[in-house]
Amino acid sequence: MKFLNFLLVIMLALSLAVIVAMVREHKKAANHAQSPAGQLQSARDMMDVVERASKIARDPTGTGVTAVFVAGTMLKQRSPSDAIEFWTKTLPETHNDAVRRAIRAQLVELYKQTNQPDAALEQLRTLITAAPGAATETATAH
Repeated sequence: MKFLNFLLVIMLALSLAVIVAMVREHKKAANHAQSPAGQLQSARDMMDVVERASKIARDPTGTGVTAVFVAGTMLKQRSPSDAIEFWTKTLPETHNDAVRRAIRAQLVELYKQTNQPDAALEQLRTLITAAPGAATETATAH
């Protein structure tokens, strides 16, 4: 059930990202003269947006990281403590390492905003020590 909820959130986030991009492109198109060249450029811009969204949707890691940043943008409308609560509940349910790192980066910024430097440093420590290859590099350094 958690996995289905996760997929639903990702699909909603991607849909939101695509809609936002389409609105931006539409606004750009409205600012262009409605000449044939302007219309052609608008169509190219829209195709680029769709192509980028499609590439992200095919990549689970890219989708997850995109969802983190979209959710982060949405959470800016709430208090930092609400955002911290959201991310701390989401983190244990997240199984993709890249997505976990993106969540931890969000938490670092939120802890800095709320004057919680120890909590921010703990997240940074986890990011540093969990970096790919860290065990190999440590073993060869000694």
